[in-house]
Amino acid sequence: MLTVIVALALAAATFAFVVYPLFREEREEKPRRLGADERRLVDLGAKERAARAALEELEYDFASGQLAEGDYLALKEEYEERASGLAPQPEETGKPQEEDLEAEILRRRQSRREARAAEGVVCPRCGNRAREGDRVCSRCGAQLPLRCPKCGASYRRGDRFCARCAASLPAARSLR
Repeated sequence: MLTVIVALALAAATFAFVVYPLFREEREEKPRRLGADERRLVDLGAKERAARAALEELEYDFASGQLAEGDYLALKEEYEERASGLAPQPEETGKPQEEDLEAEILRRRQSRREARAAEGVVCPRCGNRAREGDRVCSRCGAQLPLRCPKCGASYRRGDRFCARCAASLPAARSLR
Protein backbone atom coordinates (compact mmCIF):
# COMPACT_ATOMS: atom_id res chain seq x y z
CA MET A 1 0.00 0.00 0.00
CA LEU A 2 2.83 2.39 0.91
CA THR A 3 4.55 1.63 -2.37
CA VAL A 4 1.45 2.63 -4.32
CA ILE A 5 1.19 5.97 -2.47
CA VAL A 6 4.87 6.79 -3.07
CA ALA A 7 4.54 5.86 -6.75
CA LEU A 8 1.45 8.09 -7.14
CA ALA A 9 3.21 10.99 -5.40
CA LEU A 10 6.23 10.68 -7.71
CA ALA A 11 3.99 10.45 -10.77
CA ALA A 12 2.07 13.57 -9.70
CA ALA A 13 5.30 15.50 -9.07
CA THR A 14 6.71 14.47 -12.45
CA PHE A 15 3.47 15.43 -14.21
CA ALA A 16 3.45 18.84 -12.50
CA PHE A 17 7.10 19.42 -13.40
CA VAL A 18 6.46 18.63 -17.08
CA VAL A 19 3.17 20.54 -17.43
CA TYR A 20 4.04 23.67 -15.38
CA PRO A 21 5.92 25.50 -18.19
CA LEU A 22 2.91 25.13 -20.47
CA PHE A 23 0.57 27.02 -18.13
CA ARG A 24 2.73 29.70 -16.59
CA GLU A 25 2.49 33.26 -17.86
CA GLU A 26 5.40 34.63 -19.79
CA ARG A 27 6.84 37.64 -18.07
CA GLU A 28 8.46 40.09 -20.38
CA GLU A 29 11.16 42.33 -19.03
CA LYS A 30 10.73 45.94 -19.91
CA PRO A 31 13.71 47.09 -21.92
CA ARG A 32 15.87 49.65 -20.18
CA ARG A 33 15.63 53.10 -21.67
CA LEU A 34 18.93 54.33 -23.01
CA GLY A 35 20.21 57.79 -22.25
CA ALA A 36 21.15 60.21 -25.01
CA ASP A 37 24.88 59.38 -24.78
CA GLU A 38 24.21 55.64 -24.84
CA ARG A 39 21.90 55.96 -27.86
CA ARG A 40 24.54 58.02 -29.66
CA LEU A 41 27.19 55.36 -28.97
CA VAL A 42 24.87 52.56 -30.12
CA ASP A 43 24.10 54.49 -33.31
CA LEU A 44 27.80 55.13 -33.90
CA GLY A 45 28.55 51.45 -33.38
CA ALA A 46 25.89 50.41 -35.88
CA LYS A 47 27.15 52.92 -38.46
CA GLU A 48 30.74 51.78 -37.92
CA ARG A 49 29.75 48.12 -38.43
CA ALA A 50 27.94 49.08 -41.64
CA ALA A 51 31.00 50.96 -42.89
CA ARG A 52 33.25 47.99 -42.06
CA ALA A 53 30.87 45.66 -43.92
CA ALA A 54 31.03 48.00 -46.94
CA LEU A 55 34.83 47.81 -46.78
CA GLU A 56 34.71 44.01 -46.74
CA GLU A 57 32.36 44.00 -49.71
CA LEU A 58 34.67 46.39 -51.54
CA GLU A 59 37.60 44.04 -50.90
CA TYR A 60 35.57 41.15 -52.29
CA ASP A 61 34.53 43.10 -55.39
CA PHE A 62 38.16 44.07 -56.10
CA ALA A 63 39.42 40.53 -55.51
CA SER A 64 36.80 39.11 -57.86
CA GLY A 65 37.75 41.59 -60.60
CA GLN A 66 34.56 43.64 -60.57
CA LEU A 67 36.40 46.89 -59.68
CA ALA A 68 39.34 48.59 -61.34
CA GLU A 69 42.34 49.28 -59.11
CA GLY A 70 41.92 53.10 -59.28
CA ASP A 71 38.26 52.89 -58.28
CA TYR A 72 39.11 50.40 -55.56
CA LEU A 73 41.79 52.63 -54.00
CA ALA A 74 39.57 55.73 -54.08
CA LEU A 75 36.58 53.95 -52.55
CA LYS A 76 38.73 52.18 -49.98
CA GLU A 77 40.19 55.48 -48.75
CA GLU A 78 36.73 57.06 -48.58
CA TYR A 79 35.22 54.11 -46.67
CA GLU A 80 38.15 53.93 -44.24
CA GLU A 81 37.84 57.64 -43.45
CA ARG A 82 34.12 57.23 -42.91
CA ALA A 83 34.61 54.18 -40.66
CA SER A 84 37.39 55.73 -38.59
CA GLY A 85 35.39 58.92 -38.09
CA LEU A 86 32.46 56.92 -36.73
CA ALA A 87 34.39 54.97 -34.12
CA PRO A 88 33.87 56.55 -30.69
CA GLN A 89 37.09 57.89 -29.26
CA PRO A 90 38.01 56.90 -25.67
CA GLU A 91 37.32 60.40 -24.38
CA GLU A 92 33.81 60.20 -25.89
CA THR A 93 33.00 56.95 -24.13
CA GLY A 94 33.94 58.34 -20.74
CA LYS A 95 36.62 55.70 -20.25
CA PRO A 96 40.06 56.90 -19.17
CA GLN A 97 43.03 56.54 -21.46
CA GLU A 98 45.53 53.74 -20.77
CA GLU A 99 48.25 56.25 -19.83
CA ASP A 100 45.91 57.85 -17.29
CA LEU A 101 45.19 54.44 -15.77
CA GLU A 102 48.88 53.59 -15.49
CA ALA A 103 49.64 56.93 -13.82
CA GLU A 104 46.74 56.40 -11.39
CA ILE A 105 47.98 52.91 -10.52
CA LEU A 106 51.49 54.20 -9.83
CA ARG A 107 50.12 57.06 -7.70
CA ARG A 108 47.98 54.70 -5.62
CA ARG A 109 50.82 52.23 -5.12
CA GLN A 110 53.12 54.99 -3.95
CA SER A 111 50.55 56.36 -1.52
CA ARG A 112 49.97 52.85 -0.07
CA ARG A 113 53.72 52.38 0.40
CA GLU A 114 54.03 55.73 2.14
CA ALA A 115 51.07 54.95 4.40
CA ARG A 116 52.53 51.54 5.27
CA ALA A 117 55.90 53.09 6.08
CA ALA A 118 54.27 55.81 8.20
CA GLU A 119 52.14 53.42 10.26
CA GLY A 120 55.22 51.80 11.76
CA VAL A 121 55.60 48.20 12.79
CA VAL A 122 52.66 46.15 14.05
CA CYS A 123 53.12 42.94 15.99
CA PRO A 124 52.04 39.99 13.84
CA ARG A 125 50.87 38.05 16.91
CA CYS A 126 48.89 40.55 19.02
CA GLY A 127 48.49 43.64 16.79
CA ASN A 128 50.25 45.99 19.20
CA ARG A 129 51.93 49.01 17.60
CA ALA A 130 55.63 49.04 18.29
CA ARG A 131 57.88 52.04 18.59
CA GLU A 132 60.57 52.75 16.02
CA GLY A 133 63.61 50.58 16.64
CA ASP A 134 61.84 47.91 18.73
CA ARG A 135 62.93 44.39 17.87
CA VAL A 136 60.36 42.53 19.97
CA CYS A 137 56.78 43.34 20.95
CA SER A 138 56.50 44.94 24.39
CA ARG A 139 53.15 43.23 24.99
CA CYS A 140 53.69 39.59 23.91
CA GLY A 141 57.43 39.31 23.24
CA ALA A 142 57.09 38.20 19.61
CA GLN A 143 59.86 39.13 17.21
CA LEU A 144 58.76 42.11 15.09
CA PRO A 145 59.14 42.18 11.31
CA LEU A 146 61.68 44.57 9.92
CA ARG A 147 60.37 47.32 7.61
CA CYS A 148 62.17 49.28 4.93
CA PRO A 149 62.46 52.92 6.02
CA LYS A 150 61.79 54.11 2.47
CA CYS A 151 58.82 52.04 1.23
CA GLY A 152 57.63 50.11 4.29
CA ALA A 153 58.15 46.64 2.79
CA SER A 154 59.13 43.92 5.22
CA TYR A 155 62.53 42.28 4.94
CA ARG A 156 64.50 39.54 6.70
CA ARG A 157 67.40 40.04 9.04
CA GLY A 158 70.64 39.99 7.13
CA ASP A 159 69.22 41.62 3.99
CA ARG A 160 71.30 44.59 2.88
CA PHE A 161 68.90 46.05 0.27
CA CYS A 162 65.12 46.29 0.04
CA ALA A 163 63.73 43.90 -2.58
CA ARG A 164 60.93 46.34 -3.48
CA CYS A 165 62.63 49.73 -3.76
CA ALA A 166 66.36 48.79 -3.68
CA ALA A 167 67.04 51.15 -0.77
CA SER A 168 70.02 50.37 1.42
CA LEU A 169 68.78 48.84 4.68
CA PRO A 170 70.12 49.66 8.13
CA ALA A 171 72.70 47.23 9.46
CA ALA A 172 71.03 44.38 11.31
CA ARG A 173 71.60 44.33 15.07
CA SER A 174 71.85 40.91 16.60
CA LEU A 175 69.56 39.88 19.47
CA ARG A 176 71.36 39.36 22.76
